[in-house]
Amino acid sequence: MAYNQQLANRICEALIDRGVEDIEEKKIFRGLCFMVKGKMCLCVSGDEMMCRIGPEYLEALELPGIRGMIRNGKPLKDYILC
Repeated sequence: MAYNQQLANRICEALIDRGVEDIEEKKIFRGLCFMVKGKMCLCVSGDEMMCRIGPEYLEALELPGIRGMIRNGKPLKDYILC
């Protein structure tokens, strides 16, 4: 499945509007990843967005529409899907 280009554009614009510098877009897996200072920050795959938010991810999981990221059957710390 291709990634949602409209969502990817909105993410890119939001990063730029917030003054984030050193943004690089990389196509990975089935989507598009936004790297900030060489580190993965946000990814778009299909109509979903994966966010690397750090230790606050546990609090974010309490919000509607947010779920944890699972890889190889194990939850990944610091990442959420929405």
